Parts: sequence; structure tokens; C-alpha cells
Amino acid sequence: VLATFPNPFNASTQVGYQVSDDGPVLLVVVDMLGRPVRTLVRGYRTAGYHLVRWDGLDESGRQAATGVYLCRLHSGARRWTQPVLLVR
Repeated sequence: VLATFPNPFNASTQVGYQVSDDGPVLLVVVDMLGRPVRTLVRGYRTAGYHLVRWDGLDESGRQAATGVYLCRLHSGARRWTQPVLLVR
């Protein structure tokens, strides 16, 4: 399960996700061409609900442009994608 709030957002958005088993998790924001913009989570997480904030910045600390981005969650063999709209 993967959800963002608010969506669309201006300053920041909360990304909530739930994993069913303990294990490695990867949560990445990518642009519409699939290029990584920002890694939000990379590492071991316990089963359950987790919340992380994306401040609209890329890996270098620069503001991402207005547009649609995809939050991609990888947990074990499972994959989820949630679109999010950044409005500057």
C-alpha cells in the first residue's frame, strides 16, 4: 500500500507506505521518464505502516520542477507506484 498526502502539493508531501514483512525497502521518486529524482527510503524496515516526507528537492538539494512524479516502492517481490503532482 502506498499513498501521498497532500496530492497535489507545493512545499512537501507525506508518503505513507505499508509493508507486510520485515525486510529491505526501496522508495524512490522518479520523473515521468523513469529517471531517479530522490531516494526517500533505502534499507531494512519492519512490517507495518511507515511515513516519510518528500520536500520536493532532488538528490542535490535543488527544487524539482513542477510536474508529475512517481513514487515507486519496492518491498520484497512487491512493487507499487503512486503518482504525485508537484506545483511550484
